[in-house]
Amino acid sequence: MGTDGSATAAEAVEAAIEIARRFESELVLLGVFRDSDGPPGDEDPELQWASSPTARLREVLDRTEAEMRRSGVECRTLTGEGEPGEVLCSSPRHARRTCW
Repeated sequence: MGTDGSATAAEAVEAAIEIARRFESELVLLGVFRDSDGPPGDEDPELQWASSPTARLREVLDRTEAEMRRSGVECRTLTGEGEPGEVLCSSPRHARRTCW
């Protein structure tokens, strides 16, 4: 499921958690960044947050994954670059496994 930290996305996360629990399935979070920096690296998080949309995306994905795990749902995180709608609808092999 795609998420961007918005209120609408938070509602979708809650619904996805309930569905995953009901069917005892894993959720895959997908975060899409638009800038050419790529996924955030190991730089100082405070500096990243101030200057990079990918750092904000990283924080959103970290918080969402933690929320899912607290709810008893297994999940993993993938990231992709491009237009969010296109990346969400494209093949999963275009996304990268994220290990932060």
